[in-house]
Amino acid sequence: KPFPRGAGLVAKVKGVGTHRTPIPPPKLAIYLLETSALWVQDRAHSSSGSADRNEVLRLATACWILIAAFSARRDEEIDDLREGCLQGNDESGWWLNTYIEKTLQRKEWIPVPALVAQAVQALSTLSKSARQHTGDDRLFQWLNPAGKVYVFDVGTYLDDFAAKVQVPLHQPRGKPAVAWHWHPHQFRRFFAVLYFYRYEGATLEALSHHLRHFSLEMTRRYVTQDPEVAALWVDVEWGYMGHIARSIVAGERSVSGAMGDRLKKTAKHLIDLFRRKLMIASPERVGATLKLIMQRQGLVLTPKPWVTCSCPRTKEAAKKAACRRDGATGTVDVVGPDFARAGPTVCSLCPHAITEGARISFVDAEIAHLEAAVAQPSRANTLFGLLEEARVVQLTEAREMQYKSAKSLPEKLADVEAPE
Repeated sequence: KPFPRGAGLVAKVKGVGTHRTPIPPPKLAIYLLETSALWVQDRAHSSSGSADRNEVLRLATACWILIAAFSARRDEEIDDLREGCLQGNDESGWWLNTYIEKTLQRKEWIPVPALVAQAVQALSTLSKSARQHTGDDRLFQWLNPAGKVYVFDVGTYLDDFAAKVQVPLHQPRGKPAVAWHWHPHQFRRFFAVLYFYRYEGATLEALSHHLRHFSLEMTRRYVTQDPEVAALWVDVEWGYMGHIARSIVAGERSVSGAMGDRLKKTAKHLIDLFRRKLMIASPERVGATLKLIMQRQGLVLTPKPWVTCSCPRTKEAAKKAACRRDGATGTVDVVGPDFARAGPTVCSLCPHAITEGARISFVDAEIAHLEAAVAQPSRANTLFGLLEEARVVQLTEAREMQYKSAKSLPEKLADVEAPE
């Protein structure tokens, strides 16, 4: 390799500046992902036989966006995807065979969600005639009815697609609103940030492996050394906190758990306070006040499949967190939760847990899976079988005590009329 420490360092030494690819604002990125998914779902079959090059190009762009955002592959790696690169099914999972350009310089199978599989399948249908015509098995090509083959460099059409689906304008602080410029590498970085901050059991090592980085330090910079990223995710967290607060106040969310009960009690107190002061107790006003209280307490809401964790990023909170009780929090400088140790039975005993009745399906699925495992003859009278039986009992108790007992505020705030 000509530049073992990276071409960026060589460029810097030679006097050429390098710029970090900006992270797209989460609201814009999620809007683009949602519209891309809908575009693929609605047009995957009709566009394959279309005579309109622009319509086909937009479908290819929507597919490219989904693959980039949920596989974290580079622009050239996605453009080089070929027929037969997808294996698996919805039940056992999907795998994508892709070339790793910068580091390994070979093809590898990587796990991808079903949404990526759907995009690849749409591209396979779209490119079938072109592949037969050219003998080239790449997916990003199309044969029009006149017999002309187009090979799409989708990365150059991202701004056009974003304008077509009407992605909202970006509003920098103190500056006029402008259209965000979409760059192919932004999706790789967005994946890294999204995984690290939002996925269950996220670790830097797992992320580094998926990105196929040579060093953890390179991965760490993706998620920890960008002030813009930190500011963006504070906005996202506070927006989610406002949504939770409003839905609790409005009686739309059935919650339990230590923190869930505490927030309901606070919400009820605020509603009573508003009424005593002859103020309109709307969900928006009371919810905004509850959100402010949550912020002052330093709560950090992290949604997981079985719970919403509210553990603050402090040493004191870590000492009280159920997922840290068996760890060495007294000797190690740790803050916040340890999601690798978390789960329905652990979080049900945690003072930071907001348990929701709507999450009971996750616990039911876990119980069904364990019961099926216990029923296997190979598990009888084994250590694993006994552990799984105990786990079923624990999950069933948590299900009955926390998830089934989750209640909303008894009085719907939306039905309250303003005092005369």
